Amino acid sequence: MPTLSTWLTHIETLHPEVMDFDRTRFQAMLKKRDLKPHSFVITVAGTNGKGTTVALLENLFSRFGLTTGVYTSPHLLRFNERIRLNQKNVDDDTLIAAFEHIEKAREKTPLTFFEFTTLAAFHIFAQQKPDVLILEIGLGGRLDAVNTWDPNLAVITSIDLDHCAILGDTREAIAKEKAGIFRPHTDAVIGELLPPDTLFEAAKALQVPLSCIQKDFHYDVDDLHFHYRYQDFQITSEIPHIPSQNAATAITAFQIALSRIGKSAPQAFIKSCIQKSLHETKLLGRFTECDYKNRKVILDVAHNPHAAKYLRTRLAQLPAPKTIIAVMGMLKDKDMRAVIAMLSPVIADWYFCALPGERGTSLADLKKRIPFEGKHYDNPTAAFHAAHQISHPSDTILVLGSFITVAEILTLGVYSSK
Repeated sequence: MPTLSTWLTHIETLHPEVMDFDRTRFQAMLKKRDLKPHSFVITVAGTNGKGTTVALLENLFSRFGLTTGVYTSPHLLRFNERIRLNQKNVDDDTLIAAFEHIEKAREKTPLTFFEFTTLAAFHIFAQQKPDVLILEIGLGGRLDAVNTWDPNLAVITSIDLDHCAILGDTREAIAKEKAGIFRPHTDAVIGELLPPDTLFEAAKALQVPLSCIQKDFHYDVDDLHFHYRYQDFQITSEIPHIPSQNAATAITAFQIALSRIGKSAPQAFIKSCIQKSLHETKLLGRFTECDYKNRKVILDVAHNPHAAKYLRTRLAQLPAPKTIIAVMGMLKDKDMRAVIAMLSPVIADWYFCALPGERGTSLADLKKRIPFEGKHYDNPTAAFHAAHQISHPSDTILVLGSFITVAEILTLGVYSSK
């Protein structure tokens, strides 16, 4: 009987391209299998912040007492991380059964890996019928396969430059693509502090009721506390582990969703759900601090200038002056130079590494593309070991640039040694 690993390898061979944004095949498969959501659907798009926003939403709804389904991508260590039911990754048997179902249904239709696995996720959710379904857009919004299921609530966390060859090379163009998750007369929560006009134009054309951060809902942070306000609701909590901007966005989406579902509860209970969820929600690979063989290590999947800017802010807040050594591996379609330029003021030494796969960067390409001083290695493990060897106990090693880079370092036992 084929294993999950065997299935995943097989699915990768079904389409000649890694990415293909012609959604007609995917839509035909949905219609053929009559795959429809039986849940309140929240779709989350954004350049950065999607993962932490989804994680907090999942925790909030679970604490409230509703069943949840979550779909995210990519994963760090196991594919099962992408599909969650009631805060647990689906097991191998459930995935294999879903893959068998989609494989039989597709006949000779050439689906991409993302299309096939998204169909499998939709099949699982259609069977399980959770109260709330939280779907993370893989790339952009309008063209993404996830966007074929109509949301009851759209969330956009941030808008900045990434995947420019596909989405456009301006914030205005990218905002228009992300606005593709809007549906007529359907609520949307905007967590971007400076939304381009194209976002508002798209919302106006569809008569989408918008709730915008620092306009319709508000947050601020002092040295000790996170303060949030939406309409007549206010709450003060300890500073969350995830970015406060994403926390405020998720809390607002949570409250709007409850009102649309028709669920109510005493304000004290709502506040308790929020405070406990803010305290509990962490996401591996998002400024994850740990210790490894007498060294402080920070793991962060930041892979674009917008994420690098936030990461630089977090690094500047580290207690006492720190010497930071960076281990960075990025995919070849990312803006490596901009990320390096953003972080260079706080980085003492760079250890660059090649990454495998079709989108990976070879060692030769790495040396051509990065006109910065630094050492170059064949893989993240080699770069990390070299950085660890030359570092001092008081130094911090930062691992960043891709899910692939962080995942490989995690396999060394870095996080489990905390």
